[in-house]
Amino acid sequence: MKPKSIQYDVTMGSNQVGVIAHFEDGTSTMSFDPLSPVEQAEFVLSETAKMAEKYLIRRNGSYFRPNAAGCTNSILEAGLYSPEEVDEIRSKESIVAVKLGDCLQAIEDELAAAEAQVRALKDMKACIQMHHRQTVAATEASA
Repeated sequence: MKPKSIQYDVTMGSNQVGVIAHFEDGTSTMSFDPLSPVEQAEFVLSETAKMAEKYLIRRNGSYFRPNAAGCTNSILEAGLYSPEEVDEIRSKESIVAVKLGDCLQAIEDELAAAEAQVRALKDMKACIQMHHRQTVAATEASA
């Protein structure tokens, strides 16, 4: 029997691909096969090409979350939409669709902001650790 649909899921940490075949009679099968380095590269390239064809949807400066379930200012939390989904949403409301492949500068900006937050948190942690060491030292000195 020919499968109705096939899903692929790659677990890159274990270099395996999980294949789920869904059949018209409602049954499905799953198998995991190791990927060769060439297969891994081909899969990553094909998935990258698919991602570059997806869109982010913006309204009033914020991105739509997945399934249009609210908005976010973070590209990382934004949903990715097919051209058909963009057209469907656009028919109902005024939006701006941006191809993910055209968002490199916005991604760089978000990375820079995240790196600045990490640096600030590390500085805060260092200050708290120093204060804690001073407090412990003062307590031991007075004992």
